[in-house]
Amino acid sequence: MKQKGFEQLLEETHAKVTQLDQPLAVIDTMLTLDGKIPLEIARQSLNFEQWAIYQHLAHGTCLFTDEKPSDSEHVISFGMSAYGRLHLGPSFNDDYTQIWGYVTLTTEAMTEIEQLTTRLHTEEMLRYQSEVVPFFQRLEPQEVIEVIDAIKEKVDFMAPVLLYYNSHTYTTFYHYNNLLKSLEGDTTHFLLDELAEKNKDTWTKDERIVIFNLYTLLQSGPPARGEEVNGVHFSLHYLSHYLEEKLAVYQEMTDTPSKPVPKSLLAKSRLICQLREKVAENYVIYRKINGLNLHKQEQFLNQQEVGLYRDEAMENELAQILGMASEQTYYDAFLNDIAQHPDMTT
Repeated sequence: MKQKGFEQLLEETHAKVTQLDQPLAVIDTMLTLDGKIPLEIARQSLNFEQWAIYQHLAHGTCLFTDEKPSDSEHVISFGMSAYGRLHLGPSFNDDYTQIWGYVTLTTEAMTEIEQLTTRLHTEEMLRYQSEVVPFFQRLEPQEVIEVIDAIKEKVDFMAPVLLYYNSHTYTTFYHYNNLLKSLEGDTTHFLLDELAEKNKDTWTKDERIVIFNLYTLLQSGPPARGEEVNGVHFSLHYLSHYLEEKLAVYQEMTDTPSKPVPKSLLAKSRLICQLREKVAENYVIYRKINGLNLHKQEQFLNQQEVGLYRDEAMENELAQILGMASEQTYYDAFLNDIAQHPDMTT
């Protein structure tokens, strides 16, 4: 994704939403960047408070301004970060965020939003106590370093990371990078490098959850590298749902007999790793990527059908790009194109 092109897309999306009246339509358009990201995936980027607000947008009214209205008790700001994360309410706002407007809600809606937010955070805390706390209690200092190193290795050799947790954005994307010091960025704080130098007992709850989630995800085996959770609110709730769905898919594809599924997230992830090897015996596993939020989804193609698979749209586009003659092969067309553009190989 080119930065200038993305800036233009944000400007076009901003112009589009100012023509809309309904808050839900406005936020959906912003989440999907005007339909360019599937709504089902885009909504997964919402943190707990944002999700609670989202449920109550239908009866609100919009005001497009960057100046806060005088009646601030019943308004919620919305906007967008320069890297595409939605701002909706005070639970996320950073130096890259621009306010686009405000939504006015009723007193009843504000109360219900607060109640739902509290419930979602409470459920997350229960998972934290049952999964994350015991995990770190068992780790010796050297083992903590090994966990971080395992994550750093994957993060350093993959497409950009872009994931969210509560008010935080963790990314290696362009100059927004705040995960790896070796990649540089606007900040002087790089999460993985800093945590490696700290006692685990001084880590914040959010930091522990992010490290636990990334490590657990990676235990599901290659090619899991973190890209599967790009553009989403990477909570324990999300990870639990993700692993359960993945297990169900793999069990069905491998015709695995029904048996008790491990309760812990880490055990589920390791079971997925085992099942994936069986899936790979009969299927080619590939991933579909959205170039805007960098989110990747796993896809499958039966090995017996690989030779029959054709993407006519891609073939036609390639033929047009390469200027292929009707009798020309792709091999010859590529050689001809390279000869005409020698700078491509330097």
